[in-house]
Amino acid sequence: MCAEYEQAGATIADPVATRPYGMRDFTISDPDGHRFTLARGDDSLADVAGYYGLDRDEIVADPDWLRNRDATG
Repeated sequence: MCAEYEQAGATIADPVATRPYGMRDFTISDPDGHRFTLARGDDSLADVAGYYGLDRDEIVADPDWLRNRDATG
């Protein structure tokens, strides 16, 4: 999701990271300087990663896939 926002021109104020408080999140800022943090609980992320046989830190957006998806509508 972070890659989608970045591709759309958003300013990434704080990149994706797993936080010590149990969340994986990132923060964007809008042109007026407002900051928005988007997050997912680390436990939920671990469940999703496990389902696909991945480590939770391996779940990332694929910018090439996003570009191809956008190009095909």
